[in-house]
Amino acid sequence: MTSRIASPDTSADRELRALLDQKPLQCFRVVAGAGSGKTTTLVKALAHVAASHGKTLRARSQKIACITYTDIAAEEIRSDVQHGSIFHVSTIHTFLWSLVNPFQRDIASWVAERIQERLAADIETERGFSSRVSAKRRQETRKRIERYERQANEVVSVRRFTYGTGSNYGKGIVGHDDVIKLATAMLARHPLLAQLTVAEYPYIFVDESQDTFPAVVDALRRLALQHEGKLCLGFFGDPMQRIYATGVGSIDLDPGWKDIKKPENFRSPSQVLTAINAIRSGGDNLLQKSGLPIEKQRKGDVTVIVAPRTQDSLITLHECRCWLADRHSSDAWLNDDAQSALKVLVITHRMAARRLRFETLYACFHDGASTSLSEAFDEGTAWPLTPFRQAILAMAAAPANSSDAMTLLRTHSPRIQNIRAGDDLTTVLSSLKYGLTELAGVVAKGGPASIGESLRIVYNHGLVELDERWVDHLAISGNSDISSGANSDSGVLDAFMACDIHELQGYFNYVRRESPYSTQQGVKGAEFPNVLVVLDDAEGTHSHFSYDKLFGLRKLSKADESARQEGRDSVLERTRRLLYVCCSRATESLTVLLYADDVPGALEALRRSSIGAAGPVLDFDEIRVGQPRKPGSQQGWPSVNARPASDRQSTPDSKPRRTGQTPPVGDIESSRR
Repeated sequence: MTSRIASPDTSADRELRALLDQKPLQCFRVVAGAGSGKTTTLVKALAHVAASHGKTLRARSQKIACITYTDIAAEEIRSDVQHGSIFHVSTIHTFLWSLVNPFQRDIASWVAERIQERLAADIETERGFSSRVSAKRRQETRKRIERYERQANEVVSVRRFTYGTGSNYGKGIVGHDDVIKLATAMLARHPLLAQLTVAEYPYIFVDESQDTFPAVVDALRRLALQHEGKLCLGFFGDPMQRIYATGVGSIDLDPGWKDIKKPENFRSPSQVLTAINAIRSGGDNLLQKSGLPIEKQRKGDVTVIVAPRTQDSLITLHECRCWLADRHSSDAWLNDDAQSALKVLVITHRMAARRLRFETLYACFHDGASTSLSEAFDEGTAWPLTPFRQAILAMAAAPANSSDAMTLLRTHSPRIQNIRAGDDLTTVLSSLKYGLTELAGVVAKGGPASIGESLRIVYNHGLVELDERWVDHLAISGNSDISSGANSDSGVLDAFMACDIHELQGYFNYVRRESPYSTQQGVKGAEFPNVLVVLDDAEGTHSHFSYDKLFGLRKLSKADESARQEGRDSVLERTRRLLYVCCSRATESLTVLLYADDVPGALEALRRSSIGAAGPVLDFDEIRVGQPRKPGSQQGWPSVNARPASDRQSTPDSKPRRTGQTPPVGDIESSRR
């Protein structure tokens, strides 16, 4: 029995267990905040169904499905339920593919339709070109048309389709993005498939439901509606921790569904809990309480620092870390080791890119790139980088004559994989060795355009099987006739090829979490003793997030106001979620560093808001290393054991309060009112 299953029950665990024993089967959602042990409740639910209904399920050859967002999360849950054969625990994509995989003829029909849809769209685009359209864009469109025409002929001969990272219809590969569209379409079109799904999986639990694709949620809800009483569909998540724009967010309750809330927090000390409740109260008002026994509850520490935006942000960040190291008498605040007790969280990846020297690479995938490509870059899964991650950098590091190089070639080289009887093996190996040597030289030297050089070497010598999109692009790249109307991904590829290959090392270290820097996407579900959250609107290049607007330092735009009034996702809600996820990672000490144009105004706004009740709000100029305190400032900085602002009747850095008076919880935007 794992520690999760053996842990004490909460009221949510007991309520859910009672629901799982009901007949007919009932659907539900569990809303659990950060640090609440949502995964524990999920694992306990899985274990209870197996223990109480496992015998019946096995007799009927049925399983309990649990689908989650990542392979890591799936493996963690599998480990907790001890890999029982009655469970099917996988990612969303793997689960959906397992449903449709047996229906190869229907997959073939869908793929043929998909090819024709894309072909028709590009033909229509080509027909609409004006004389001002660049030659490069014409070439790109023509290449795609030719590729789809070729695939339309090839797909007829495909005997079996498989699931891969990227689609290659001609070779029978359905890619990551297409699996969602394919499976949800087939579930909607074919009642038999829906019926078989419910018959095989009478229990389907969805982890991280807030980040699940709306199409998947709709498809599952449709199953539950069509087979009411025969399917127990459960969503486990937290709308406040939605981190992907493609996620559904809050799950609406259908008639008869049970709504279960889990307000306990087993992670945060009291001061951090005060801060995250202040943030959350402006959203869905699910305020959390400590779930720990009184003897294990701790106070913790929260500090807010406001710094001028006019100064170099990296220098300011370093000086804050020095001050925090002195204040806490701990070098953890200065440690850049990946295993450090410190995590520095930023609003976007751009600050980390500057610090880790891959800023140009970052700009390629964010300044003008499609949203899907930008998000894939942030996650480390962008298809243009795949050959570098999987093979190119490793090939460049391996001596040309080594066994490591030969192993990489056997795995990745089309020249080796497609060798036939009668081919001159010596000539093939000699060409490959020359290519490896040339590649190693380019990677070692680096410099502008070394990424493009390495790709051409790899392609020309057949070192790595490249994605068809790379093959098409390499065939036309170098053409200087580029217009602003060019395909955005084509522009990204050109900019990427112009980058220094040395930037890739810092980038891969970052996405592998081998640095102290991260964003909310990189730390979802994780926790760290010390957390430093850096808030700087200048680090972003879009209007999706704004701390200045959240704290009332900037007015909302007409579009922002319209989104709020219409109940659509607004800049305030997106930013609130971002801040909540970041601040709720801390298990001991939380520091928030806000860069502002108007420091006095920001200090006043934060001290008036309820987030200021969690701890002192300080002026960066007063804590700068080596700088004397200004006249009238505090005579001594509050220690980590000092009473929080909410416990004091009056403080030098806040407006006086009457005894017992507390600020409105979560009123972050009070300054604007």
